[in-house]
Amino acid sequence: MSVNMTMDGRIDIEPPIHLTAALSGSRHNAANHKGRPATIPADLVFDIETDPVTGQQIITGLVPAVSFGRKVGSPYAEIEHLMAAHGCGRVFSGTLDITDDEGSTSEITVKDGHVEWSDWEDPQ
Repeated sequence: MSVNMTMDGRIDIEPPIHLTAALSGSRHNAANHKGRPATIPADLVFDIETDPVTGQQIITGLVPAVSFGRKVGSPYAEIEHLMAAHGCGRVFSGTLDITDDEGSTSEITVKDGHVEWSDWEDPQ
């Protein structure tokens, strides 16, 4: 049996990644799923901003794809994949808090080049 989970938090990326043509087509680009947030095929999406100096779009972090509870796949694996593909010379850091429908909590923390997923804690 699976349950819905809610994620909150952010993984920062420093320095930012330039949003190239290849990355703009990524499943992690929420713009590719406008109007259908429940169908985004990723747990995390790029947080995209405009560089004030160059005017180019840059990826400054990773945030939960949706703000409501849904079945979560493997955000841990998504972070590891993105770090392997784009992490050279960059620092990924931050925490994602995860809560399931039953109130159990866990968190994914990224620091020092490693991704850690804590054990689930039952509500007291």
